[in-house]
Amino acid sequence: SDEVVADCLRALKATQADVKFLGSYPAAGREGASRRAEAGQRGAEARAWVQALRDRISD
Repeated sequence: SDEVVADCLRALKATQADVKFLGSYPAAGREGASRRAEAGQRGAEARAWVQALRDRISD
């Protein structure tokens, strides 16, 4: 999930003038490891999807 958070931060930085307060997100508790794995998998799928779109663009 760290990569997911980093991606969100990149999007914020790219679209907002300044980020003054981020706050926090709730702890996942005992399900943390599985939730992080699921988020990582979804992130990988999203990156692959974007790359596939980019690959279809010809210069």
